[in-house]
Amino acid sequence: MLRKSKSTGKTKIMNVKSEKAEHHFNDLLWLLQDADRRRRWSLMTDGKPYPLRVCFKIYRRTNGRFDYTNILQNLLDAMVKARYLPDDDAQHLIPEVLPYEKDPDNPRTVITVR
Repeated sequence: MLRKSKSTGKTKIMNVKSEKAEHHFNDLLWLLQDADRRRRWSLMTDGKPYPLRVCFKIYRRTNGRFDYTNILQNLLDAMVKARYLPDDDAQHLIPEVLPYEKDPDNPRTVITVR
């Protein structure tokens, strides 16, 4: 879809998120505003040079099909918008994804910096 970029004002082709993905993105932004999460992120990243090697461990409610890429892209977009990362490009991030596990009582994503 063609849209005007909010940052540059130029018209470009942009992906449009589904309503469900947009809702999830907003939930992630809300979670990332938590002061304790920000403090823990600062402790993990303080003094480490870019690119950061960031490890993601996903715990899912079910064993249903999903794409790691879609989950991580939404999370990384939220981390950039919340200023955890300047960008999610190769200059700033080396992602490492561990195999997911099922945890129906506590689905979550654990993020660590190596």
